[in-house]
Amino acid sequence: MIIIKWTILLGILLLSIKLGIAIANKYKYRVRDLKNIRSALSMLKTKMEYTYEPLPQIFSEIGNKFDGNIRDNL
Repeated sequence: MIIIKWTILLGILLLSIKLGIAIANKYKYRVRDLKNIRSALSMLKTKMEYTYEPLPQIFSEIGNKFDGNIRDNL
């Protein structure tokens, strides 16, 4: 009986650790994504000020420079 109890407690502990790491990674990636968004908006502003390209073309060019969430949302 005691072996079952310790096995369950160990399982709960390991699952809690895994869940905590997954949540922490989400926030780590969020910081990276926010930096990429800032960079993409800066590129957008520059292209809008100095070129007269249509917006879909600008979005396409900026989207090709980034990968992951930023590219999917542009």
